[in-house]
Amino acid sequence: GRPINWVPYVPIDAPLDDYTIEINIVLKAPNVRAIIAQSKFGYNEIKKIVGDDKPVYYIPHGVNTSLFKPIEDRGRVKVDFGMDKDAFVFGFVGNNDSDRKDIPGLLKAFSIFRENNKDAKDAYLIMWSGVKPAAGRAYDLVRLAKRYRIDNRVLFPVEQSPTLFYDESFMVNVYSAMDWFVTMSSGEGFGLPILEAMACGTPVIAGDHSAHHELVSSGKPQPRGILVKAKYIRPTLWTPTHQEYSFIDPYDFAEAMAKAYNEDWGKYSKNARAFAEKYDWGDIIKQWVMTLQDIELIIG
Repeated sequence: GRPINWVPYVPIDAPLDDYTIEINIVLKAPNVRAIIAQSKFGYNEIKKIVGDDKPVYYIPHGVNTSLFKPIEDRGRVKVDFGMDKDAFVFGFVGNNDSDRKDIPGLLKAFSIFRENNKDAKDAYLIMWSGVKPAAGRAYDLVRLAKRYRIDNRVLFPVEQSPTLFYDESFMVNVYSAMDWFVTMSSGEGFGLPILEAMACGTPVIAGDHSAHHELVSSGKPQPRGILVKAKYIRPTLWTPTHQEYSFIDPYDFAEAMAKAYNEDWGKYSKNARAFAEKYDWGDIIKQWVMTLQDIELIIG
């Protein structure tokens, strides 16, 4: 509401239409002179609201591919986290502070996978997320793992702190301990952990919606992950914008886990790394420079 010209860099994690609120007000505000989307999905949704009334740009997140890269001995990292070097590891990185990530759904999906695949005795799930619940916003992940009888197969590597969480060199080890990165998030404005995992050569299982679709591809000729169709779509309460978010059935996700367990991991890993290299910060920064120069001419 202040008379300042500005340009939002906007994460759009679910569809927009004439009935969404708050976001639409910002996008249409006269002092918003241009808009930068974080994903192609977001770009298309923003254009639906503003049309040609103001310029919309697309600049994705980036990743330091010199730091986030495959390591030779992934088995060693698994041992460092307390598993056998030949363990098969699913892994998740994300905040435990709302329903959007659907961490309970992911734990349930892993329990279903374990129940339906008795031979997968070497399978683990690493959860890099907040373990201690914040009242009214987060889940007690340890308690839920016990509920689903997978507490002996779910690992919480450390007691996270803000400093440790953003220690990128350590996160390379976390991603490298995983065979597959998994997320049942019901909407992402971009999904940076997905890109970081792929840069480390770790393919991804995710819902086929929002920005996931442009990062994760299960199609030929270069599959780099597995996408799972959503069965439930509804407005949510955690962001009162009336956007409709997509929810994945844990039974469907468990089937995708079973497929990943039996797939040729190497081809997915190679393709994931090759895709992530296109998002190296060296190239993304060039997009920022060109876009900001263009916006400077618009705002004056």
